[in-house]
Amino acid sequence: MTIDTENLVGKFRITFSPKTYPSLTRKIILSIDATYMILGSFSWVDYSNDEFGIEVISDDIFKTDINDREFWIILSTFKIEIFDKYNYLGRILNAPNCKLNSVTLEYQRKDNGTTDYYTYFSGFWDHKVFMFDETKNLFTMEFSPQSEKLNYSPTHIGETFNNLLGDYYDWNSNQYVLVKTLITDLYKIIDPDISVEFTHDWTWKAEVSPPPRSFEVNFDNLYVRYRGLFQTLDGEGYSPNGYKTYMKVLKALAFDLGCVTGMISQKRAIFKVLHPITSYRQVTVNSESRKQLIFKRPYQKLNYLVLRADNTLYGESGTDTGIEEEKLEIFVYQNVYRIFAEGNYYTVGYIKSSEYSYKYKYDFLADYWGEYYLSRQTVRRDELILPRTDILIRDCLVLGDKYFITELVQNLTKEESTYKLIPYWK
Repeated sequence: MTIDTENLVGKFRITFSPKTYPSLTRKIILSIDATYMILGSFSWVDYSNDEFGIEVISDDIFKTDINDREFWIILSTFKIEIFDKYNYLGRILNAPNCKLNSVTLEYQRKDNGTTDYYTYFSGFWDHKVFMFDETKNLFTMEFSPQSEKLNYSPTHIGETFNNLLGDYYDWNSNQYVLVKTLITDLYKIIDPDISVEFTHDWTWKAEVSPPPRSFEVNFDNLYVRYRGLFQTLDGEGYSPNGYKTYMKVLKALAFDLGCVTGMISQKRAIFKVLHPITSYRQVTVNSESRKQLIFKRPYQKLNYLVLRADNTLYGESGTDTGIEEEKLEIFVYQNVYRIFAEGNYYTVGYIKSSEYSYKYKYDFLADYWGEYYLSRQTVRRDELILPRTDILIRDCLVLGDKYFITELVQNLTKEESTYKLIPYWK
């Protein structure tokens, strides 16, 4: 296939030759849309990597990271090193007359014993992680889901609400929406085709009178007062609250609902309850299979957890030592969750889970998160290397004790993974 080597403008879709490892076969597709600010109509043109003169020379390394001090936003990345034989790729990425619309990567794999490829990862080029060795024509590029888009999406422009969630949401009414629907729509700001995997085991209860009665729902049927996520009502009316971006709203929802959340690929996200450990797939690791286990304690132990809403103290756990580094303050939503019953939306007052009986909602959150953040175990980040790549970030490792995974680096080429682990804190 002929390539216009003078202009190198267009939509290039480059499929690398499949590569087979002991347990899988992988295929990489690199898509480059280099048509921005260029007049004309362009369709995608397919090339093989041999035609385009590029070759992957690095190991296939994926990294998935959970930062508990940033409230559990997961980020998955894939780093790749490419040999650019004819400098086509370099000329496209550095063309002075053309800004790129997008550079994306899709990593497909086919496990041994199966016949079909499936998308294991997809993501966009992160321009901040880019190296070019001109003497060797080598590019180092990193790809990740576009979760940062929520960080750059303000909930208000001035005092005006910036609705990115669609016409379904009626700002002017006291609207209630299902929590699962709202979370999915938050992720759809990033990618309209995304799917979200939910795992939860809590129950919410509202008590009302007269006459005295109560109503309970599980996660699938929990509602939220939509406007209360973005604005605060005071004596002068509604005004923007402290959640200035859609990412802050998502993080706050994850904390209020006791969850880990984030994107593990461009079109796949998870929203998963942090504990109990029974909510995880448990993988037993024999001591003979471990390559390395190192014990580390990189964090300062916390002794005091404070929950606030609108500058009001709503819950606390532990002891205030007066040392700022030993204190963690988290803001929660005030009275936004609802149960629909008898044609009305009743305010949630109590929460329970498979581990806890019913407690007042803020006491429940203080105990639930306090048990994690104030534990001596959760300052640890033990490092483990295993000769396998089938364990996921949302699994639990059993090495005698049970471990929660906070970081996973998979080298699919070497069929080896490195983990950072927290011993289960209960």
